[in-house]
Amino acid sequence: MIAIPGEFVSLHKEFGVKMENDLFYKSILDNLFDGVYIVNGERQIVYWNRGAENISGFSYQKVIGTHCHDNLLMHVDKEGLQLCHNGCPLAKTLQDGKNREMVAFLHHAEGYRVPVQIRVSPIMAEDGTITGAIEIFTDNSSQLVALQKITELEKEVYLDPLTKIGNRRYLQQKLEAALDDFQKNNASAGILLADIDYFKRINENYGHPVGDQVLKVVANTLSHNLRPYDLIGRWGGEEFLLLLSIDSAVELANTANRLRLLVQQSGIMVEGKMVRVTISMGGTITRPGDTPETSIARADQQRYAGKHAGRNCIRID
Repeated sequence: MIAIPGEFVSLHKEFGVKMENDLFYKSILDNLFDGVYIVNGERQIVYWNRGAENISGFSYQKVIGTHCHDNLLMHVDKEGLQLCHNGCPLAKTLQDGKNREMVAFLHHAEGYRVPVQIRVSPIMAEDGTITGAIEIFTDNSSQLVALQKITELEKEVYLDPLTKIGNRRYLQQKLEAALDDFQKNNASAGILLADIDYFKRINENYGHPVGDQVLKVVANTLSHNLRPYDLIGRWGGEEFLLLLSIDSAVELANTANRLRLLVQQSGIMVEGKMVRVTISMGGTITRPGDTPETSIARADQQRYAGKHAGRNCIRID
């Protein structure tokens, strides 16, 4: 049992109740869906709740006693910059005592990127000295509503068994219906076709089990960072198809680049070494009279152009 002296004074005042011991505080925080962790003045993590375990995949035993600058969560911003080395909100709050809020992407224990809303507040002693800080982070993942609603029997038909995202059959059905709807409403959508660069080398160098893990990391990073009304599925092998509610080539390019950077910053540990991969993406905006075949063909052509240009890049038609 970890003692947390004085760290909950603000909660004390806010709820207007008398706290008898740390068990009361711990029982409240451990039952939050949000992740909560507390660092002391040296940025050592002294508390890590169950919500933090569930969102990050890292257990209390793994985290407690480490320092946030050990970069276990490897937070990055939307540009792919490592926050621990480029503006850590916790470090800044420990210096100036100001509250902070931002969106970041943490590195899940299984290797993929999870979008989180971060709120940081200082912990003050009675004399106003900053003694630590508390960070609360909320999972901002937009899970696929359509996939969540399908029955167990349908999952066998429509879900890829390895990555747990939609399979090719699911995508073909949804894409055709979506294009019909867009045509009727004189609207457009964005299509992205992505594949993992040099995936064959991963299988050759590390074996197929590691290759399977890489596929799951990429699938999870992509799916966790989409909106509920966007669609993603495994098109085949190391290929992924995304159907996005976007009608601008510029917005499609910005979205594709954000996803590319997040995949680049994901990875898994293999024999003590971080294995990372990149993706190449081709995209297009649907046009009047488009069919699934014509729109995907344009996206595929752009993807191949990106491959020939050096990989780890995007090309939008």
